[in-house]
Amino acid sequence: MHAGQSATQEPLCMHGVKLLPLNGRNYRLYTASLHASTGMGADQAVVFASNACLMQCPAYDHTEDTHSNSDEATSVDTASTMEERLEVPPNTIGMIIGRGGETIQRIQTQSGARVRVLPHEGTTSVVVIRGTESAVQKAIASIKAIVDARLPLTHFISLPLQDPALCKRVAQLQTDMSATAAAAAEHEGAESSGVDPSIFIEPARLHLTLGVMRLDTAEKVAQAVSVLRGLSAKVYDALGTRTFLVQLRGLEVMQDNPDQAHVLYADVRDPPGEEQGRVRSICELINAEFKQAELLRDENRPLKLHLTLMNTAHRNGRQRGQKGKARLPFRAGELLRKHGQCDLGTYRCATVEVARMGSHSPTTGGYEAEGAISLP
Repeated sequence: MHAGQSATQEPLCMHGVKLLPLNGRNYRLYTASLHASTGMGADQAVVFASNACLMQCPAYDHTEDTHSNSDEATSVDTASTMEERLEVPPNTIGMIIGRGGETIQRIQTQSGARVRVLPHEGTTSVVVIRGTESAVQKAIASIKAIVDARLPLTHFISLPLQDPALCKRVAQLQTDMSATAAAAAEHEGAESSGVDPSIFIEPARLHLTLGVMRLDTAEKVAQAVSVLRGLSAKVYDALGTRTFLVQLRGLEVMQDNPDQAHVLYADVRDPPGEEQGRVRSICELINAEFKQAELLRDENRPLKLHLTLMNTAHRNGRQRGQKGKARLPFRAGELLRKHGQCDLGTYRCATVEVARMGSHSPTTGGYEAEGAISLP
């Protein structure tokens, strides 16, 4: 022991681990990891953990439960247990643990598995799940759902609508709506209505979204393209020899309060004279194939057909998923009163694509596609 070093510091420095009783439980406190990430000394680390910050820190390992009541602890029959290690991004650990450990406790209670978070090393963190096979799979599914919610989307199923006539009509509508918004703000004596050119969707990028995905590996991209190509015959069978037409009529906003709007869109309908429900049935057929392949995010969310015309996610160059920059709404009340019944016309959907979010095609100005199929 070096001169001046306390007796309580020596085992911490020697082993890098100390058992810490906290709220009736024992926790392993990885002081080496805390020191590396925060610069804390051993005594500081103990104080830090004792102040209930331990549950928010990735440098902890949930160990034996000291409660004697089996109803309050996650008990595991060692004779029939298995153990899985799940690698997750370090920035998802806080969500897996939850405030005061409530999320990780809920996962354990609902699954029946024991879940431990190991100290963060390198570019990934490791979660250890132990229990029966059924319990482990339930816990893994819960953790993956949390991780998926944190990680960004990368692709979407797209029905591009790039008819020159539609692009021209939308460009004119956007010009008219800008003038309406400016006049309304001036009449109300407001500095701004929240409408500016950056929140309008570029006409060349107009599309219907049939589902969103996170395809973060080449294998997943290939799988999505394979599912799309496998759809071709089914879609042709459903459409027959008729072209796939959609009518774009009427404007709406996603939010309940039109004067706190973030998304304004054109409604998608069956054209006059066409079989009612045909557009939705074809879109749901496509959506269902990707859902069955477990490629869709929010797979239980109902499909809402719409053509987005304004979206505050794009305001002033704001990137999708950007943190720390609040989305500012716009006032759409006057826009809906003056332009809400507009009929943009009927157009053919010529292709279905697996499109890459945030991309720009140098040829069309739309999104770049990983793969596409043609429609009649």
